[in-house]
Amino acid sequence: MFSPRRQLKSMLGFVLLIAAWGTQATADEPIPGNPVASDEAIAAVVNQVRDSVVMVSFSGRDGKKQGFGTGFVVDANGLIATNLHVLGEARQITVQFRDGSEHPVTTVHATEKSVDLALIKIGVDGLPALELAPDDQLRQGQTVVAFGNPMGLEQSVVQGIVSAVREMDGQRMLQLAIPVEPGNSGSPVVDLDGRVHGLMSMKSRVTENLCFAAAVADLKPLIDQPNPIPMSRWLTIGALDPKKWQTRFGAEWRRRSGEIVVRSPGHGFGGRSLCLSVGEATGETYELGVHLRLDDESGAAGLSFGGDGEHKHYGFYPSNGRLRLTRFDGPTVFTWNVLQEVESEHYQAGQWNHLGVRVEPHRILCFVNDRLVIESTDDALRGSELGLSKFRDTVAHFRGFRTGEEVTSGLPTEQQIEQALALVEQLPAAEARQALEDQAEITRTAVERRAAVLEQQAADLRRIAADLHVSAVSKQLEKQFALPESEIDLARCVLLVARIDDPRLNVDTYLEEIDGLASEIRDRFQPTMNVEDRLSQLSRTFFEEFGFHGCRNNYYTYANSYLNQVIDDREGLPIILSVLYMEVGRRVDVNVEGIGLPGRFIVGVEVAADDYHLIDVFDRGARLTNGDVATLVANASGREMMADDLKPVNKHQIVLRVLRNLARLAQGNQDTEAWLRYLTATLAVDQLAHDSRAMRAILRHKTGRLEAAIDDLDWFLDHEPEGIDLRHFRAIRDRWQAE
Repeated sequence: MFSPRRQLKSMLGFVLLIAAWGTQATADEPIPGNPVASDEAIAAVVNQVRDSVVMVSFSGRDGKKQGFGTGFVVDANGLIATNLHVLGEARQITVQFRDGSEHPVTTVHATEKSVDLALIKIGVDGLPALELAPDDQLRQGQTVVAFGNPMGLEQSVVQGIVSAVREMDGQRMLQLAIPVEPGNSGSPVVDLDGRVHGLMSMKSRVTENLCFAAAVADLKPLIDQPNPIPMSRWLTIGALDPKKWQTRFGAEWRRRSGEIVVRSPGHGFGGRSLCLSVGEATGETYELGVHLRLDDESGAAGLSFGGDGEHKHYGFYPSNGRLRLTRFDGPTVFTWNVLQEVESEHYQAGQWNHLGVRVEPHRILCFVNDRLVIESTDDALRGSELGLSKFRDTVAHFRGFRTGEEVTSGLPTEQQIEQALALVEQLPAAEARQALEDQAEITRTAVERRAAVLEQQAADLRRIAADLHVSAVSKQLEKQFALPESEIDLARCVLLVARIDDPRLNVDTYLEEIDGLASEIRDRFQPTMNVEDRLSQLSRTFFEEFGFHGCRNNYYTYANSYLNQVIDDREGLPIILSVLYMEVGRRVDVNVEGIGLPGRFIVGVEVAADDYHLIDVFDRGARLTNGDVATLVANASGREMMADDLKPVNKHQIVLRVLRNLARLAQGNQDTEAWLRYLTATLAVDQLAHDSRAMRAILRHKTGRLEAAIDDLDWFLDHEPEGIDLRHFRAIRDRWQAE
């Protein structure tokens, strides 16, 4: 079980070891001049370390072990380090020691997704903890030993050497020449003194005996700054809301990024599993629909309707690239009736497709992407249960499930598409091709040139589509900030900022998530609670149960500024965590105000006329004194704290600060397109952000958007803002106009 690293995967071909059961590796040749450790030395370190190494496993819904990895004791009071991906998602976790004793994990003590590390806690004291080595004391060519449970073989030991210490994806990683297998994830990498230098994380798919380990330096912040989540709460992370969905026949149904994702076979025949919508009333005539994407077109998943909540129902779904309407009359294939199966040009393999069904008293109509593909007069089943279904070992993604008297897909019509394309410059007519043998070289050259033209046209069209999306989201932001301050929906605005980079993000879904968080907290309130009591309950639930915390590693990444990902991952930047805390507080009648210190965003709450609490949401709700704030200000700006530093900021200022954070990140990454997106959104919030408009003009010119760049200069010439030399702008405009 090994951690994915997005950029490493693209650059070096690394994959999750848990997902690909590797072949047995053989020991690497020793580096010339590096003395191989003696058998006695290896035996001594094994004897020293082995009682501290554990097998970490998680169980499926049937209670059987489904995944496993390795961990090791870092504190005598039951604290164990491992990789985050070893823990699975919302599953019961157990720890097994060398003597065979097993203990349930009581708390997920700390997690850090960016480095794939976790600390778990068991209710046992007096454990043999391993010593963590000081940072930067591992030498190239040094002998190391790793312990683990490869392929489930407990307490295995492998010897290797340190090939290099590298910076990868912004993280310090140890490159090791050592044989590894599934189950080694989380294994301690120790020197011959038994000190831990790292945790095994990933293996190369292209080179034997090459793997990487997370540096122990990245583990230490988790020990110092934990974010404990009790198992009762861990089991609900990513789980479907039981008030909305009920599953049947197993499989793993999860909620992630506004989607419902299903994986692993159900225990129904053929891997069948159902996810039924709760409380959806159906009359004699109704419609249902969902957007679906399959990871593999050999799978099968789609809509379930007309059912009894168990084995009987209809299913409309793609299967091996064909669209199928099936009546399921029982638990086995002998009771299944494929009513129709068709191929359709309107189904887009590998893409998101909208499946729709209309049920009438004596007719069923099935649609894909708003095109009728199947019509059946079968009326044997007219039950009221409906929802989603999957078969075989399919991984499927669902979003936007809806039902009612009439359901629309939200997809543009063909007429709308044609009208939109008419506004875009038409592609030139395809050139005639001749493939005569004596003109093959000329033909090849002509075709390659034509392909290059089409590729450029495709890139231009994608850029137009991206610009239209940014413009549409920016208009939504502009509409919000045209409202009075009290009516601006801050959570919606910050989610719209995230949607700039993710067109599929469903803002309303995450607003419902925030409502759900608030509802759980409100349920804990007592009628006699005053403001301070409610604030204490808010913080206790938000930080101790939900586990929200500041990102300790890989701080400067886009995800930390996306409110939806912060909700999913429960970690982020101070300002995004503060926005979430403020919005949850507002929903439970606790007035939390944002305070934008230089370099750090905190919140404040007035609990009484003369009692104002300052809270650091990034530090799990720590109370701050004025002296603490003065230190934060001095560390960030090098100046003394001023009275204005503690003044609450408005929603305009908060959203602009989020956008500035993203713009600085894009600038540092030399991501011009992203930088342009954030500048456009900034101007939707504040049209008088002159620096942003001037920079957008420069970037538009740089990326070939000449007319748009000139429009930005014209804005300055039309509005004549104070303090700007318009002669310079006119000269630039004339030069660009000439281009």
